[in-house]
Amino acid sequence: QEEALARGRLLELLARQKGAPQPQLLFTIGLLSRLHLLLQMPLAAALEPLRLTGDASLALLKREGPWASYLELADQMEGEDEQRFGELCAPHGGIDAVLALAADAWGWAAEVVRTSRGG
Repeated sequence: QEEALARGRLLELLARQKGAPQPQLLFTIGLLSRLHLLLQMPLAAALEPLRLTGDASLALLKREGPWASYLELADQMEGEDEQRFGELCAPHGGIDAVLALAADAWGWAAEVVRTSRGG
């Protein structure tokens, strides 16, 4: 739950930083990209009832389209290919800038979870 929130927030922050239209859509894409983990089923099956179309479907299911690079960046952040991660971070101000946004996203997600639990 917290990971999905942090990922969604990171994608939204990256989109806002770049001045992308409707950055809140990237928040949703980030959340949905972790739906399969929450539901413990393949991503395509988890997304099927939502009947996603267009850029959302391309990004989530095929890692294509205008939002795919945001998801790839989030994936590489968790991966081991530092060179590719650096390449993906470059348009966002570099690795340090992206890691700072990621820290903000994780802090925000932790606060949301803590608040939802009454703490």
